[in-house]
Amino acid sequence: MSSLKIFFYSVILFSVAGLCLPNDSSDVYGYIARGAQQFYFAMNPYASVVSEIDYWRENIFLTNMLWENNPAPYVPLFMILCKALVALSFGNFWVSLFLFKLINLIAYAVLVFILCQGHLAQQIHAHKLKRMLLILAFNPLFMMELAWNGHNDILMCLFISLAFYFLTQKKYGLSLFMISAAILIKFLAIVLMPLFIIVLIKMINFKSLRSLAGSFLGLVFSLILLIGLVINYDLLNLDYSRFNENLTLSHKSLFNSLLSFLKILMGDNYTESFYYSSLKNTFLAAFLIFACYLYFKFFKSVNHCQNIMKYSSILMFSLIMLASPKFHSWYLLCFLPFSFLSFAEISLVLSFTHLLSFTLIDQANILNFLIMTGLPALIVLRDLKK
Repeated sequence: MSSLKIFFYSVILFSVAGLCLPNDSSDVYGYIARGAQQFYFAMNPYASVVSEIDYWRENIFLTNMLWENNPAPYVPLFMILCKALVALSFGNFWVSLFLFKLINLIAYAVLVFILCQGHLAQQIHAHKLKRMLLILAFNPLFMMELAWNGHNDILMCLFISLAFYFLTQKKYGLSLFMISAAILIKFLAIVLMPLFIIVLIKMINFKSLRSLAGSFLGLVFSLILLIGLVINYDLLNLDYSRFNENLTLSHKSLFNSLLSFLKILMGDNYTESFYYSSLKNTFLAAFLIFACYLYFKFFKSVNHCQNIMKYSSILMFSLIMLASPKFHSWYLLCFLPFSFLSFAEISLVLSFTHLLSFTLIDQANILNFLIMTGLPALIVLRDLKK
């Protein structure tokens, strides 16, 4: 099958899956509610909550909302998109729902098209790349969580992949702007920013005025976007204590499993706040030390443009699957597209073990974590040992 056919058939399948109503996650309804909160009620979603709206349960744009007593947990650039899509729905809830799915379809199509071009995987043999593209384009994780349930992770993935693409084209300014946009869609991408800064330091031609000007403009436009969003949402004057409930939530993760083990071990001596904060700080410190080690190793490496996807995959995997207090199967979406080009085996296993999250295994936190993360890790360790 040619790359063009892979692209064409995968987009058709994604479109069909997009016609299904979300049934495993309510996140897309939250996106719609946050957009309506801004557009119809002129409320700052970071300073106000949905439950403050009179008779909010009677409003079709808000009624499916969960976490109605919490401020928006999403990053400002995505909040702007939510407002725009609700505005374009002209007061029709169903139009707004499928506009969010349409945005995911467009992002997915662009992402698969970029990968089909092969610019991000020039070191991979043609027949192997074709097989990897088939697996990625028809991935059940993508179809279920992006098309069916409408999660926004594909937007962050798209901007990260565009940042990689522009690096291969030596358009460093555009690359910097794209990774900045990815961070402002989903904050997790900030762990990748040091890698892009290292590439700029290593690859930019300081004797070329054009190269310097392009990188400078990328930095300027990134700062303008950030400052504009900060001013628009008055982010410097928020009461951030209202975000505590969402920030302190832990479930279905290694962190949550260890916390449960401590509760059993300590019995009556267990103090929730002390052990939670201690464990969280330990996880955070461990991840930061590991991340700094990777940044240093990447700085000392060669072929930075080729290696950046490998190091990005390791960083995102470590953050989402090991260091995060929360874990849902769709969190895998945050790094799968570009990890296929560096860790194809683990990406494949992660994608298909996602199907198990639709079984009763999803109800058991420790089993869920072991199946979704432990099994792929063991496969990679086995290959490394060989």
